[in-house]
Amino acid sequence: MGYYVNLVSSNAVIRAKNISKADKALRALNFDNSLKWAGRHGGDSKFEELKCSGQPHEDTWFSWMPWNYHDKSVCPDLESILEMIGFETHLHDGTKECCIWHYQDWLWPETKDGKQPKPKTCFYGEGTLSIEHYESKMGSEHLFFRNALAPYIEATDPKKLPYMEWRGEDDAHWRWVFKDKRLYSQESRVVWDEGLVDHD
Repeated sequence: MGYYVNLVSSNAVIRAKNISKADKALRALNFDNSLKWAGRHGGDSKFEELKCSGQPHEDTWFSWMPWNYHDKSVCPDLESILEMIGFETHLHDGTKECCIWHYQDWLWPETKDGKQPKPKTCFYGEGTLSIEHYESKMGSEHLFFRNALAPYIEATDPKKLPYMEWRGEDDAHWRWVFKDKRLYSQESRVVWDEGLVDHD
């Protein structure tokens, strides 16, 4: 059971300067039991009591997450929390070898004046955490980004808005767009061209 989703593409990153802040925000979110809907062992009355407790408890948790992920013995850093949620991430060290795929010659043809524009260092920047893949059941991902991470999400290209494009198991498409430190959703639509192509 559950609705499976796939992260199709993403330009969302967390810069080195914000890694610590994002980490603290995600851990602090675990103290807000009012956002959780998984658990409920002991009946609804106990669950309602836990909602107001202001403390993480083993009887309630975010979907697919350990109840005590805020504990650094469980998730030692921001990468491990995001990976526990289900994301694949990459912490860039700023070297050329960090993103070797990006330095292939065919991606960087010489310009007319003979210059080679190929970068010599990782264009993400040292210490940047990129969010690269997710393919699993939908859980509490939007809560983590909406309530904790949105203020710290930036785009690889500072001239563009950060986004994360999703596809559902029923082929639904949508994007998360980050603007003014908030998370927004953007629906997609298919537009068919009026022209017809003859295949004979």
